[in-house]
Amino acid sequence: MSSIVHASLKRSLLSCLITTALTLPVLAASGKDDGNSGRHFDARTTLTLPASRAPMAEQASALQQLRALVPELRYEIDAATGATRTLSNPVGTLTGPSGGDNKLRALSFLQSHADLLGLSAADVADYEITDDVQSNAAPIRNLYLRQMYQGLPVYNGQLQLPVDNEGRILMVNNLFLPNLAQSVNRTQPVVTAEQALTAAAAHIQRAVGPITPDQPRRGRAAHDGDECRQPVEAPDRSEADAVADWRR
Repeated sequence: MSSIVHASLKRSLLSCLITTALTLPVLAASGKDDGNSGRHFDARTTLTLPASRAPMAEQASALQQLRALVPELRYEIDAATGATRTLSNPVGTLTGPSGGDNKLRALSFLQSHADLLGLSAADVADYEITDDVQSNAAPIRNLYLRQMYQGLPVYNGQLQLPVDNEGRILMVNNLFLPNLAQSVNRTQPVVTAEQALTAAAAHIQRAVGPITPDQPRRGRAAHDGDECRQPVEAPDRSEADAVADWRR
């Protein structure tokens, strides 16, 4: 009886430790007031979403296989994209310990288990690591990835991979878009940099004032083209130029 109680207590303590380590960065971020709250602007049409969405066949199969190893597996399917939004185990981790560099272990998990997230190999092939943070509350390393397409970051395409010092994946928070390459329907922007700046200013109920576009200039090189950057001067709104990025 005492061994059962001890095992239950150990799982509870592990769950509390993981929750604390993963929650503190979020609480710290939410407590920080940088004056930009509510200023993000997305001009895309709001979608009418179903209340829930079932995983696709290959995705469901991968989730079932993981649940056979992790009986307490919890997951959430994004109603808009069909991707797996979260993967977690409330009483432990998603994987067992693994030797080697825990960062490489986390990235390898993403590459080899894209189907768990409803993503293809191509969807997780192009990304950048925006943050690599060691928790102060526990021996947990938080990797923050941003999905890329032809060298440009995907709007809000973020993924969080927490991994402990023994290489165990704790959970996955995913906003990568599935079938990204097939979803891109144009390579030239419909809205000009000036129109985008005007719309953003209107969103926060500000007059943008005179706008002076500069000549587009080439940015960093990419594997199949050059990133183009369009600086826009709007001195009534900002001392620094606004910059629109796209590729040709």
